[in-house]
Amino acid sequence: MRAINVLNNCFAPFLFYKNEELDSADLNDSHDTDRILLAKMVQQQIADQTWPCGPNEPTQDELLLSALEIIYGGKYARSH
Repeated sequence: MRAINVLNNCFAPFLFYKNEELDSADLNDSHDTDRILLAKMVQQQIADQTWPCGPNEPTQDELLLSALEIIYGGKYARSH
């Protein structure tokens, strides 16, 4: 899988705890053009908004991660 090679290259300078390797068991790729388009639209919408800041407010990255998990059926989507 090409994504695994990219991730391995990005993490190459770092040491893993107890010399473990990158765990890609939950990594999924998608060739679903509708989901890809939706994900790009949501990503742009989140980036274009001004979000309230505070200790109890999610960051833009947290919002994006949650949205992508819902779109692509990640852990968050499976648990709700």
